[in-house]
Amino acid sequence: MSKLVLSVFLIISSANAFAFAKPPPPQPPTNPPGYSVVTPELGNKVVKNLMENYYDTRANCGASHRSSYLCSGVTLRGTQPGNYHVWEPSPSSEKSGGVSFSYLRTDAKFSRLAYGYKSGFTIYPTFELVGSALDLEYLCFFPVDADTNRRDDAGCGAHTSYQSNSGECNAQGIYTEGQWVNHYNSTSSNGDNRDHHQCGFNIQYYYPNATEFVASNFYQGLQAMRDVSGQTHNKQNEIRIKTWDKSLGRQTPVQAFFYIDITGQEGLNEARSYQQDFYNMYGLIKPVVKLDLPATWDDEAKFTFSMDDQAI
Repeated sequence: MSKLVLSVFLIISSANAFAFAKPPPPQPPTNPPGYSVVTPELGNKVVKNLMENYYDTRANCGASHRSSYLCSGVTLRGTQPGNYHVWEPSPSSEKSGGVSFSYLRTDAKFSRLAYGYKSGFTIYPTFELVGSALDLEYLCFFPVDADTNRRDDAGCGAHTSYQSNSGECNAQGIYTEGQWVNHYNSTSSNGDNRDHHQCGFNIQYYYPNATEFVASNFYQGLQAMRDVSGQTHNKQNEIRIKTWDKSLGRQTPVQAFFYIDITGQEGLNEARSYQQDFYNMYGLIKPVVKLDLPATWDDEAKFTFSMDDQAI
């Protein structure tokens, strides 16, 4: 009788132990070769949006205080792999208070990225933001790369080489494309003198003291860029955006990661690494797209999507 009771007890104990044992952790799905979480529908939709915004040359977004960057064009940032996530402000940007971007549109063309970068990311126009995406604050616009690392006021102020006359355009009575060009050409063309001497247009959407000029400032800056493109050899323009909290990376309004196919696959590999990093961090899918920059002002930029370019 005691042997029978002991046997029953052991059976019940074993069953209970099995019932309350911690289940093994779920295993990630094994994707077949060639599988991608990016879909052609997503990639082609993003490219369609980029190209539509590129060809949208409106002067403002419906009001004198609504600059066209809010609803048109492509705002992008050239990057390279480093010791921080590329969609975050760089250490120097955290120190200065501003992050450099460029603005690409059919009437604002350039043939290369800053520092010869081969990859980067685009952000959504403000009026296309949804959900909790960050509403980034645009500060100023320079028709030509302005060496903002050597300017005060988050990169929007005077250059160290021209302290008295390279600050904000409006403060110097400069409001039009022609006035800006005259100011740009008023100093020696040696080296980067004119780029350093140029003034920056205030384009702050919430700037109370220049509301009536904000949209005009940006549009006049775009026209000025075209006017000097011959002498600048289609150098990129520069927008400064206020440094945002990098802990809000998930909310950064990244639209796509892009690459420029200059030589080899370096740019593509960089863009793939950004895409993988963003997906690993937040589980969010951003397509990799190819950007062909126009070689001359008569050419056009082009964004294209290919499933073969995706890393995830």
